[in-house]
Amino acid sequence: MNSKKMKYLFLTVIAAIIFTLIFFSCSELETDIPSLQKESIHGEGVMILGHPNFHGNYLKNADFSNCQQCHAQDFNGGATGVSCVNCHQSITIHKTGINNESSPNFHGDFIRHHNWDLTDCASCHGGAFGGGLSSPSCLPCHSSPGGPASCNTCHGSTDNPNRIAPPLDINNNSSTAIKSVGAHSVHLYENTLGNSVPCSSCHTVPQQVNDPGHVDSDLPAEVILKDLAAAFGASNAAYDSSAATCSNTYCHGSFQFFRDSADATNRFAYSSDKMTGNNQTLMWTNTDEFEIECGSCHGLPPEGHIPAPITACYTCHQGVVDENGNIIDKSKHINGIKNARGL
Repeated sequence: MNSKKMKYLFLTVIAAIIFTLIFFSCSELETDIPSLQKESIHGEGVMILGHPNFHGNYLKNADFSNCQQCHAQDFNGGATGVSCVNCHQSITIHKTGINNESSPNFHGDFIRHHNWDLTDCASCHGGAFGGGLSSPSCLPCHSSPGGPASCNTCHGSTDNPNRIAPPLDINNNSSTAIKSVGAHSVHLYENTLGNSVPCSSCHTVPQQVNDPGHVDSDLPAEVILKDLAAAFGASNAAYDSSAATCSNTYCHGSFQFFRDSADATNRFAYSSDKMTGNNQTLMWTNTDEFEIECGSCHGLPPEGHIPAPITACYTCHQGVVDENGNIIDKSKHINGIKNARGL
């Protein structure tokens, strides 16, 4: 046998030996490789709503970081190839810091930047935000009636569901120099001269978050002066958003009390055919006391009233003012009613 044939034979034998070793080694390794252990939540019924092993039940008391180990940080499948986003379109908001108010991932900021749309939240946390079938309850933190859909979640005091007007505004501002804050508190909660002005005098008050005219348009909020603001002939009451001024409002002196429409027993108080106020135009962002002091909205007495010192007002306006002219019952002043002679 020549050397060339010997060389080919030798190489063939060597190749056969190497192939045999590789085949049996890999076969042995393949049989010895253990199967991947499944996570405890991936049992029977993991995708069946209402099943004890449904994955949503696990998440009620767990952290999303466990899901992200296999399904990727953005929940789009990762190593598993199974995307959570197919069913949970809003799940990508559940990032580290979602419950930390100082974090850029805070869920309140996410909702604010999505125009306060709570629809996605309700899809997992339930229509009443009590947790639904797949998510933790929102109500331990959002304890006001309505949960996250309560008025004071977005504006007002988060600690007091009865203070729903700014401050704070929807961007967490508290300065009265900002139009969205302005004189809300003075009108609703700290009114020293008259009856509290209801929200409905200036706004269309929604019954639900997504009612028309609430969160379906850009800022600023719509202001439509009506009811108390437009009482006694103040039909031109208006708010100028660009100038932040209120004008022609009953509350600040745009009123006309006609003698002919007054009770016969009260007509003696008229010195002309009508009594009128001072009709002030006020800056909404100016909360200085001089703008709301007694005599700023009408004369003392009003124009068209017979002359009388302020100390004599109580003789006809019993229960409204005392003998020094001080308001003693705010509910009977600036309330859309002419409270006189016991009324």
